[in-house]
Amino acid sequence: MKNRLSQETSPYLKQHENNPVDWYPWGDEALNQARAQDKPILLSVGYSACHWCHVMAHECFENVEIAKLMNENFINIKVDREERPDLDQIYQAVAQMMTKSGGWPLTVFLTPELKPFYGGTYFPPSDRYGRPGFPKVILSLAKSYREQKADILVRADKMTEVIRAQDDLSYGYELQAHPDEVPLTARGILIQALSSLLTHVDWQNGGVGGAPKFPNVMSITFLWRMSQMEWVPQDFKMKAKEATLLTLEKMAKGGIFDQLGGGFHRYSVDEHWAIPHFEKMLYDQGLLLKIYGEVVVGLTPIDAEKYKPLFIETIQKTVHYLHRNMEASDGLFYAAEDADSEGEEGKFFAWTKDELKSVLNEAEMSVFSLYYGIGENGNFENGSYVLFQDQGRTEVAALLQKDESEVSGLLESARAKAFAYREKRVRPGLDDKKLVAWNGLLVSGLSWASLALSGGDADLAKQMALAAYEAIRKLHINGDSRIVLKGMETQGVTIAASKKSTITGFLDDYSFFIASLLDLTRVNPERSEEFSSLATHLSRVTLQWFQSDSPQEFYFTPHDHEPLIHRPKSVYDQAIPAGSAVMASLVSVFHEMGAEGFEAQDWTKIQNHLSKQAFGMSEFLNAYLLHEVGAVTIKGVPAQEFLRSPFCFVESTGKETVQFCHDFSCKIGEFNLMDLYQ
Repeated sequence: MKNRLSQETSPYLKQHENNPVDWYPWGDEALNQARAQDKPILLSVGYSACHWCHVMAHECFENVEIAKLMNENFINIKVDREERPDLDQIYQAVAQMMTKSGGWPLTVFLTPELKPFYGGTYFPPSDRYGRPGFPKVILSLAKSYREQKADILVRADKMTEVIRAQDDLSYGYELQAHPDEVPLTARGILIQALSSLLTHVDWQNGGVGGAPKFPNVMSITFLWRMSQMEWVPQDFKMKAKEATLLTLEKMAKGGIFDQLGGGFHRYSVDEHWAIPHFEKMLYDQGLLLKIYGEVVVGLTPIDAEKYKPLFIETIQKTVHYLHRNMEASDGLFYAAEDADSEGEEGKFFAWTKDELKSVLNEAEMSVFSLYYGIGENGNFENGSYVLFQDQGRTEVAALLQKDESEVSGLLESARAKAFAYREKRVRPGLDDKKLVAWNGLLVSGLSWASLALSGGDADLAKQMALAAYEAIRKLHINGDSRIVLKGMETQGVTIAASKKSTITGFLDDYSFFIASLLDLTRVNPERSEEFSSLATHLSRVTLQWFQSDSPQEFYFTPHDHEPLIHRPKSVYDQAIPAGSAVMASLVSVFHEMGAEGFEAQDWTKIQNHLSKQAFGMSEFLNAYLLHEVGAVTIKGVPAQEFLRSPFCFVESTGKETVQFCHDFSCKIGEFNLMDLYQ
């Protein structure tokens, strides 16, 4: 018998509609039941492409005995974190407090007043991996709530206070300036932050930190942009550029990039980028297309000779993957592809040696094996292989004593055969939600991809970006200029992910979409007035509904959002940029444009954090760098070089002569872009 989740349309929630657990979706029915029965809440948060969510679902939520314990002792609520990122952001702090790490599945126990008293991530069905079994956790917490309720409530109050303090930039004595410290200049802060980031770079494999290794695009973007600044010390400039190019090269050659089909997996489980966690998230595609595009158009001729072919191929394959597998008929893009197919992680992407031999001829197999590291023992589960670029064409040609052109031909024919064979496999599950925020990131990424590419591929990326923009504008912006995620009806078509409620957009939906409008002007300067006008208007709406009392700090939820135990701010980067940081950049741009309602920003409160929390606030560093350099706003049709600078923004094309505005003064006809970097 199906449970209440059968009435939902979220792919993740529907994955649990046949569980014996008496699941509720988040809403008044569940919360009222918890209060009426004085039962604690078991909140389970995940998403459809999450491998360990699937594991816990199979081991625990499909287990009749465990489900019985859950039903007897708790009101059980299942949440898709992509539908309700506000809830996920609030309660992730519980897992961080309890286990020193977060992630999904997120499992949190709440009082009926929604205050947390215990939590973690994955719990096994019995004691395993150093984690307590889920039945033991359930029975222990249920007993404590019945017999030691006063203690539980005190604990819940204390945890709630920590949650409320977590994103307050005034919280944490270690971030307060020492009385004897000489205040740094803006450039001094940026250089100090750069120095801090460089100490965490893996100079052998690229990236920041060790395994597991995530792309951390916001940090890489800051490194790249700082490498362009003439006022940065030369050794730091060179290291920042080296770190950027090394990271992008290693990712493009690694198993984190789908070598056959294009697109990036979520992260690498090893430090070499070789073996990925296989889900593909839309936000990663958007963020990575943008940084690869920005780097390609900014490469020096010497660097271009080495890196441009690889980076262009990476961008091309990712654009075609998105067009082929992730684009919906309305122009929007789906949220994610699963890590699993046929119940097995990575099955769609991994190869056995015998499979490859059955698909490729002998000459192709010899080239393919050397190029992609196909040896004797396998690099993945059960002796199978995940493809990554182990050697280049030149090295393979030398080893096989063949011409490089012959090796390239054999490699391309082998790739085509292997891809065609793989396409016959059962694809990973598709999360067909269409999220405004993530589509906004992708519109930006596709715009930069179009700048980097040429010919038909550039046109394709541009057309995809425009189609997604048109769909968001038509389907998700209502008559009050509010972004609506659920419950909006346009021309009789319900956009709802749930028929029960209307949910307006979160900060990320606004900030990422607005930023994408400015990126669209780079590849559509003839429509720049349309895009910049809408961007300015929506930014005013964002200020109205999300602005906090502190400059640069925006609430994640609008002022009229459902009351929760905490109203989080979006200050620190997660897998995606902090929405507050993106808005800080936008305010700087519109202030430079002279748009009404965008005042000069006071960075005093946040400055001290930027040099000391560089890794977690990299998008704020990018915003601060833009603030320091100063945006250039352009009226008229600019030269191509200005469209390719992340510090330049086209306001309109209605001028016969080009007008450049920077540092609150305007020049007609000429502007030296290098002046920005001095």
